Amino acid sequence: MSRKKKRREGRPEASGREPAPAAASPRRISRRAWIVIAANAALLLAGLAVLVQRDCRRTGDVALAFASDYPPVPVRECLEQLGGAEPALRHLRLYLAMPRWIAPHRAEAVGLLGSCGPGARGRLLAALAEPDGRVRAAAASALGLLGQDAASAQGELLKLLADEDPEVRAAAASSLGLAGPPFGPAVEPLAGLLGSDREWKVRARAAESLDRIGPIEPGSAAAVKSLARGLGDREGLVREAAAKALGRYGPAARAAVPELVEALAPGRGDRSEHLDAIARMSAAEALGRIGPGAAEAVPALVRLLADPKASIRLSAAEALGRIGPAAAGARTALERAGKDESEDVRQAASAALARLRGRY
Repeated sequence: MSRKKKRREGRPEASGREPAPAAASPRRISRRAWIVIAANAALLLAGLAVLVQRDCRRTGDVALAFASDYPPVPVRECLEQLGGAEPALRHLRLYLAMPRWIAPHRAEAVGLLGSCGPGARGRLLAALAEPDGRVRAAAASALGLLGQDAASAQGELLKLLADEDPEVRAAAASSLGLAGPPFGPAVEPLAGLLGSDREWKVRARAAESLDRIGPIEPGSAAAVKSLARGLGDREGLVREAAAKALGRYGPAARAAVPELVEALAPGRGDRSEHLDAIARMSAAEALGRIGPGAAEAVPALVRLLADPKASIRLSAAEALGRIGPAAAGARTALERAGKDESEDVRQAASAALARLRGRY
């Protein structure tokens, strides 16, 4: 084989293309660089943790101030300390997202959340499922502050009427009289609660909510029946709330007149003479608001014109005036009351006599 041929065989044949460059090997990060990166990340996270803890501490302090009665701090001032309603909503959401060891004042924070407007509704609904009864009660109360914006939460509030914690039941009962309209679905459950709950505070809140809702259908008859039974409650605050609610129902509460007459009697088992007197005054006022339909109560109201307490004599005179000409049998007693030692009673008796005569 010739030398020329050997040289030709020893060279690769030309393909007309440049050979591909060799792939560059990746740069390896040294162990020292990894340590620097990790240290910087740790410092960044530590700084963020400090900022979050500081923010949570401030938010918790504001929430505690809001919940305190000594001294009371206005809601507006609390919100301004957090930058206003919208920023406060963000701060409180962050606070409630933290573990308890960072954010211990959860119930107070939830209570303040209700003052931040409709944007707080979702977080408040979530708080209704918290294991802590204080938080659930605060959430239920806060939903009531949203009024009609919390109407969609009625179903959840109704479920809480069966909660094991009486504070939660009381808060839910109170908010059901505020979270609407519509209020119709709440009337019969509240009436049932008033007649069955073992805690007086829950019964009182149920009666107060029925008072706020007023006579609406369906459920008005059931509410009047339950409120009438509430007039015989052993706790004066429950009797007072029931009587005020019946007064709100006005002529629609005519079926409760016999129970209202019984509620005029003193000493119905309450430990406080003051509360007993307030309950009797509320019953007299309710009879007056029922109007001519309460004519059968006139003899009992006439007897109250001789009560030792001027406030009760005043309530009786005003009620007789509202009953109007149907209370004609009280004319002589009202004339005597026109000489009462209390100027307020004298004026009320004079006005009642004018109404009995049909002057106005």
